[in-house]
Amino acid sequence: MLEKLTGSLNYGTIRLLSLTNIEKECLSMEEDTFKLNYGKPIFIKETVQNLDSLRIEINKDISVQLEEYQLFFKDTANLYYTPSIFNYKGKESKENVSYLTTLFADIDHVSAEEGLFRLKNSQLPQPSYAISSGHGVHFYWILNYKLPALETYVRSWEKVQKFISSQLKSDTAVNEISRYLRVPLSTNNKEETPIKTKILINNLTKTYDFREDFYSQYCKSKENYDPNKYTKKSSEGSEKATKDKKKRSNNYAKFLREDIQKIIEDRKVSGYKWKGIRNNTLYTLKCLKYSKDYLRYVNNEVFDIPLSSSEFNHIINYTQKYHFIKREKIFNSLQITDEEEEGLKVLVNEEEANCRKRIKELGIKYKRLLTESIQYTKINYVNTANKTIKEVAKNMKVSEREVSRTKKEEYSIELKNSIIKTQLEDISLSLDIIESLIDKNISLENKIKIDDLSKKIVKVKELMVKDNELTAKNKFKITILNDKYNALLELKQVV
Repeated sequence: MLEKLTGSLNYGTIRLLSLTNIEKECLSMEEDTFKLNYGKPIFIKETVQNLDSLRIEINKDISVQLEEYQLFFKDTANLYYTPSIFNYKGKESKENVSYLTTLFADIDHVSAEEGLFRLKNSQLPQPSYAISSGHGVHFYWILNYKLPALETYVRSWEKVQKFISSQLKSDTAVNEISRYLRVPLSTNNKEETPIKTKILINNLTKTYDFREDFYSQYCKSKENYDPNKYTKKSSEGSEKATKDKKKRSNNYAKFLREDIQKIIEDRKVSGYKWKGIRNNTLYTLKCLKYSKDYLRYVNNEVFDIPLSSSEFNHIINYTQKYHFIKREKIFNSLQITDEEEEGLKVLVNEEEANCRKRIKELGIKYKRLLTESIQYTKINYVNTANKTIKEVAKNMKVSEREVSRTKKEEYSIELKNSIIKTQLEDISLSLDIIESLIDKNISLENKIKIDDLSKKIVKVKELMVKDNELTAKNKFKITILNDKYNALLELKQVV
């Protein structure tokens, strides 16, 4: 199971913990007992918990390491392990987690039958692995794509964990990335009678995609996931979120009004034939809370054939409560053409709006990838170059202070390289999705943007993936790193 959890990762450790109850002779501190023994010390036996820990390095053969530490796995001990991958150094804290390998649930104080019954009546898929822990049930959904323990991934992982807990009514205290869980097939020695853990489901070949199988399905759907229900509320955070939402909403409303007025004025100049959409246009303007004077101006000055006074007054005096009109409905009501759509900010067809949104998201991901790549190359160069700080600063065109600070920075080249490759995979997938939209109703401007972004991403990929030639024996390593750093800086200036 450990090999399935680690997958293709070759960096980090899995932490093991052993808790054993032992009897220890100690001095009694009870005053009455001391007096009854005529002032002589009395030694009594007390049960204390002995703690022992072990680290399994995943870049080595796991089975060989487990054989070496056979004495660690005692039947009298309560054995625990971390499903998440930790860095080589440091405590078992959230800050030292490097990868998330699985989703899991811990249902306490239930029988195996009750745990499986809850699973069957939930929306969750069949687990990759499940055990009866002695006094409860553990379920695992192993991920085929291991998540780096970055803040964005951790938040998404915690959301899914909360959803799983709500479905199975499991222990919410385990929804943290540094959690220990009981080792499968070990013995539960919490009570007087030891209980051997049993495997309930063993389907390790079944792995899941975090985004497709869990996050997108359960946490992005309003029907299945209510953020107010599964996340802790914060008055300060909610107030800030409300302000940001109002700001975005105000910008959208501003751009929408500008687009509508632009269409109306352009059609007035071009002598547009409004027949068939005059009523819809005025109703739309009324729903968007335009003034009566503006509606009268559109009817009398813009329409080639104005509505009669009775028809116009009927629209003006219409008292039914209006709801917010979606962009798509406005787009169809005004019958906006492809030529008119080119100069608009928000009033576009659904395919164009979706494409713009995805291009914006891809641009943010690209900037993040570029920043990470520059940082990675800079630190790799500074720590590899056998030169003075002054020479390094001159070559990299940065200050000597920045070079000194970079040298002191605790940094794992292997981990950062892995994070960059993960981001490249994610950005490539996003690019594939966007490129699948090109054949649809997308403007030429956005097609050019997609093509430009594609070329930049390919350039970064070519620069970052070719690390196999940067071996320690390669005498051109410093030159290659310097050229790569300068090329990345040039890309950043273009952004």
